[in-house]
Amino acid sequence: MIKTLKGKISIVYLVLVVLVLVVGIISGINMYYLSKTIDGLMIDNYKSIKAVNLMNEELENQNNAILTFIYEDRQTAIKQFNQDNSVFYNWYNVEANNITEKNEGNYVDEIKSAYVNFTTSVSYLQGMPPDDKVGMLNYYNMKIKPNYEHIKDLLNSLAKLNEDAMFKKKTNATLDAKNSMYIILLVTLLAAIFGFIISLIFTNRFLKPMEYLIKSIREVKEGELDQVISIKTDDELGKLAVEFNNMIRRLKQYEESQLGKIIDERNKTLSIVKSINDPLLVLNVCIMGLNPSA
Repeated sequence: MIKTLKGKISIVYLVLVVLVLVVGIISGINMYYLSKTIDGLMIDNYKSIKAVNLMNEELENQNNAILTFIYEDRQTAIKQFNQDNSVFYNWYNVEANNITEKNEGNYVDEIKSAYVNFTTSVSYLQGMPPDDKVGMLNYYNMKIKPNYEHIKDLLNSLAKLNEDAMFKKKTNATLDAKNSMYIILLVTLLAAIFGFIISLIFTNRFLKPMEYLIKSIREVKEGELDQVISIKTDDELGKLAVEFNNMIRRLKQYEESQLGKIIDERNKTLSIVKSINDPLLVLNVCIMGLNPSA
């Protein structure tokens, strides 16, 4: 147990510091989780949407290359198709390694399967006779175009999934920000109330004995030596009360001893005055004494 007044004041100060630290830690934790939510909102879903959009662009370029293959330059179209195929797979791998939402993996698997069918059908198209444009166009409309449109639908659904997740996370981030603000305000209010109560309690405990001591000193100054200060603490105020009581006791003993001496001297003086035969008056503003002759 802390016995010094300095130690007790230090404890109060330490409690207030701890309250400030608690408020700061809770604020930091809430801000950390809020920043993580925002990071997920701005990075993961945006990365997926970007990959899907670029896959869409490459798929459209490949579809244009197929039409070029049917009607115009076959070699240039095949070269362009293969370049777009490589870029498409690059962005597909980006999305496949950035799955963050429920059912997103299913879309990724379906896109891969549909895209394999799409490229396989294009390979078959390349083996058809160059002059059979009607046959190639019919094959395109029956086999390639449905696969192309199916992949487009899957990509659009995947983009919408991430867009919906982004808006949901935005709503959650806004809600988390409000909740964090309310939590911080509540903790701050509780800490302020608790700190005020603690400071009030300890201030009263510290000041009340001092006020009692000051009152006793004033009464002693007015001549009331029957004062006993009952401060039962082991700190500096308790030690001061003990020394004050000892001082009062010594003053009282001194006063009593001096009063006895004064009475003795007064009796001696009266005896001397009374033993003198000549008239004698003892004055001190008023008559202090006189002998029989006077």
